[in-house]
Amino acid sequence: MLGLIAVAVALYFSPDNRRRRAAGALPARADTALVLRTLGPRPTRCPPGAMEHVRGELSESDTDSVMAQLRRGTRQRWIYPGRHGCTPQKGETELGIDAAGRMLWIQPGAGKGDVKLSPAISF
Repeated sequence: MLGLIAVAVALYFSPDNRRRRAAGALPARADTALVLRTLGPRPTRCPPGAMEHVRGELSESDTDSVMAQLRRGTRQRWIYPGRHGCTPQKGETELGIDAAGRMLWIQPGAGKGDVKLSPAISF
């Protein structure tokens, strides 16, 4: 029983879980300086490119409109820790940065849903 508790505690305090919790707590329009202080200085930086994986994680009803806004507004994607380049893996945190250097959207753990959108995105 103690072994099971130890494993559960270790998983809860793992770097990936800590990062997901911190990412989920970021304000919707966080600037890149705050993101770097909160999540770490070395994200994998990627062009906006392929963002279709985000579509399936949106909970909004008008996904076509939201995706058009995300494609138009995202200047760079950051993936933490980005172990596999610009393809986010399950459990990795991904966010979109706009032209002003602010967070446009964030997905605290790829494959977990719950994409948090900036108030600049209209529905």
